[in-house]
Amino acid sequence: MRLILILTALLAFQSAASSEFDELKALADKGDADAQFYLGNVYLNGEGLQENVVEAVKWYRKAADQGYVKAQFNLAQAYFIGKGVPKNVAEAVKWYGKAAEQGDANAQYNLALCYNNGEGVPKNIAESVKWYRKAADQGVVQAQYSLGLMYTSGHGVPKNVAEAVKWYRKAAEQGYVEAQYNLGVIYGGGEGVPKNVAESVKWYKKAADQGYADAQYNLGVIYGNGGGLSEDDTSAVKAFTFPETHISIEPPKELREMSQDFIDYKWRNGSVQWAFGNDTGATTIGIGLTQYDISEIALSELLNQYKDSFSRMIPGIKWIDSKVIELSGAEWLYLELQSNAIDANIHNIMLLTSYGKQQLILNFNSTTEEFDEYQSDLRASIQSIEIDWEALRFDTTLVAAKQGDTQAQYELGVLYGVGKGTKKDYSNAYLWWLISARLGGEADLEFAAGLLEEKEIMKTKLLAVKCYESNYKECD
Repeated sequence: MRLILILTALLAFQSAASSEFDELKALADKGDADAQFYLGNVYLNGEGLQENVVEAVKWYRKAADQGYVKAQFNLAQAYFIGKGVPKNVAEAVKWYGKAAEQGDANAQYNLALCYNNGEGVPKNIAESVKWYRKAADQGVVQAQYSLGLMYTSGHGVPKNVAEAVKWYRKAAEQGYVEAQYNLGVIYGGGEGVPKNVAESVKWYKKAADQGYADAQYNLGVIYGNGGGLSEDDTSAVKAFTFPETHISIEPPKELREMSQDFIDYKWRNGSVQWAFGNDTGATTIGIGLTQYDISEIALSELLNQYKDSFSRMIPGIKWIDSKVIELSGAEWLYLELQSNAIDANIHNIMLLTSYGKQQLILNFNSTTEEFDEYQSDLRASIQSIEIDWEALRFDTTLVAAKQGDTQAQYELGVLYGVGKGTKKDYSNAYLWWLISARLGGEADLEFAAGLLEEKEIMKTKLLAVKCYESNYKECD
């Protein structure tokens, strides 16, 4: 009971009284595995004393040698990233394995990753699947998603879309955005499962609400083309809008007066994006981003590709014009076409440009009759487009970082560090570099830490753990 009280005081991140620390240390010296593990935590986090990672690893090892599963996992992590010990992935695999055999779900997932990537151990997909499954059965969302991917592609297991859907659904119900998006794709295409547009829209919406660009785009396509949905769902304005893109469009007065509700629409994060529409939602402007990489492809080369894709997707499509234009300091692919949606003829203008490894899309969508009446105003709106490219770079990098992209996490740290597209913030720079480093990516940790006080460093470390473990939901 006394040990519990001591540990409670220490783990509440209060300054440990000297006597309490001495008692904990004495228990650890006598071989108490609990005390050894928590003493490792004290040294790792600098709770009441100077942070000492080497000493933390020393005590984790003592507890790990006694079979203490949490210490085994922490020791594995230390070897994997080279924290307090020289980096040794093979040694990390050894300790992941010991913890995994005792049922530690996070160790099982990390071990699966090592076998899948051939890190510290010969690549073994069958062994990877085994440990993914064990972790997935315990609710590790990344493992559930990974199993879904394997069953989708037939990687390491027989291809089985129904089984993939099972695991995607488990991850999606925990809020994992990529799994939500994949469910939308599968139900929308009807490959391996009965086609179900309503179910597809349901999961696209969930992913879109988290800012997932491809889901926003696909949802917009479904809405814009009817997709068998009810008349109430015909407006694509929400789906084609990407929060905080820092894109402004000057609407002509006549179009603004068509629907003030659209003009004043407040997006999920509180920012306002411009859109117009009549009272039925038939006339819309939307803005979106897709993760399709066109960075190495000349826009002119995409013309025929898009024509082929749209022709297959939308029977009876009529092409009006397609060309490359200059707009807002960038080259854009201009696509103008007519198609059918529900009971109306739709006139559609799409503008696409390469942005980093993403594609920025602006969609102008109206009935053909409305376009005939307002086409000069619509084209004037297109010419008025202004884009804050620095702010857009920050926004897109943030989205990718919260999707687990280590390169984006590193770049986000750089943007915070130099104040590009956002306010300079060394704490946030340090936070995202900590997360990138944890996942094996680049990081300038020493540089960032040198700009912060010890109190700020500790606070940021704790927030980084919270951010990562919440699947990037609690990062502020």
